[in-house]
Amino acid sequence: MDSRANENKLNLKKKPNLIKKLEGFLGPANTGKALKRYELSLNSSGPVVAECYIKNRHPWWDTIVLNKELSRQGKSIHKNLSAGLMRLAEDASIISTLQKHMPECVREKYKSDLLDDENARNFMFEIKIAWHYFLRGFGISWYEEPNCPEFKVTANDLEFDIECKSIGVDSFRKIGRKDFYYLVEICIKPISDLGLSGLIEIYLDERLPANIEQLKSIADEILRIVKSKAIKGGQKTSFGSIKTDLKPTEQHVVDLQKEYTDLWQLKPPQAHGVIFAGSSNKGPIDPIKFLCQCNNPDSILSGIRRKLVDGAERQLSPDRPGFIACFIPEIDDFKGLEQNSGLLEMTGSLFKKDKRNHIIAISFSSDIQSIPTNFGIETSSPGVIFRNPYTNFEIPDGFQFINEKIDDAAKTIPTKK
Repeated sequence: MDSRANENKLNLKKKPNLIKKLEGFLGPANTGKALKRYELSLNSSGPVVAECYIKNRHPWWDTIVLNKELSRQGKSIHKNLSAGLMRLAEDASIISTLQKHMPECVREKYKSDLLDDENARNFMFEIKIAWHYFLRGFGISWYEEPNCPEFKVTANDLEFDIECKSIGVDSFRKIGRKDFYYLVEICIKPISDLGLSGLIEIYLDERLPANIEQLKSIADEILRIVKSKAIKGGQKTSFGSIKTDLKPTEQHVVDLQKEYTDLWQLKPPQAHGVIFAGSSNKGPIDPIKFLCQCNNPDSILSGIRRKLVDGAERQLSPDRPGFIACFIPEIDDFKGLEQNSGLLEMTGSLFKKDKRNHIIAISFSSDIQSIPTNFGIETSSPGVIFRNPYTNFEIPDGFQFINEKIDDAAKTIPTKK
């Protein structure tokens, strides 16, 4: 392990200082403005949108607010570390180290990019991909020109460019998460006021609209059905259908983690789901659960393919080996996608074009988890990687593009005679 990694071992008592360093990197005034926007968004949103969307939109704001509140109360930060504070400090440590090796224009760009409420996670993904190679002692050369890869990796006798692609699948799905949360927001209080809890499944014939008036119209129809005492069974609607499994509230405390686990097991991959529970002194009670899906298939794979083609042909030079690292947020598991899947077939079809044989591999991964080790912060995430059997370049056997867990399961797409 490179000696530089040892310099980044995390000490619990240094975490507050790391967080201050991150705010200093972003600029205290800029951070203050971003936090004001964040708190304004929270205050102007209902509980569902606030908890499920606003608080998760940017990776740091909610945790920085918690950090400031602990400081205001005079509480020791390292004695009150949450998982969020740990992740924030780990991100801060990575940025603090890597920014020293960036060209000034790249550093300034990240200072701006990481303040972006909608896209900060995408830019942090780029930094964590670079961190993976930095920890292994490889050279990182950041590109300064527009329409170029993010950086070049020099690993012994191997050099290759890395293009990071962030793929917000909401743009390719029939149901956007924010639109779904707004729909649930409209429905939750009236259903709770009726003294009901349980599950509502929504099946749409077409895309869920983003227009708030149209969402209200769908919500009104759902509520009319529920208010008519149709609390169990299926009902046709103008937008598709709903299936209800509701019951009178019982004021019983529930294990919310188990409720979510059960809902995710029930939820099809293309559906969205959310739970909102009431509260008592003893804990969450009487959860109301929503699932929502469209009867028409999403166009996710074709949308991802278009982004990959753009990265391969417009941003990666055909004269050098190129690796594309794709970030798809909020994917819990890629198991089973490494073989006999639409993702494999789509990637294989992309590899077959001669003008893309400079691509050595493509990875798909989701939210990266940072794990402190004796050597620094290792990163891990669910993901899958496909190696290109048609590439012009030789890559050493066993070379790790992302991390051991993903690369050990890497699949070379078989060539077809």
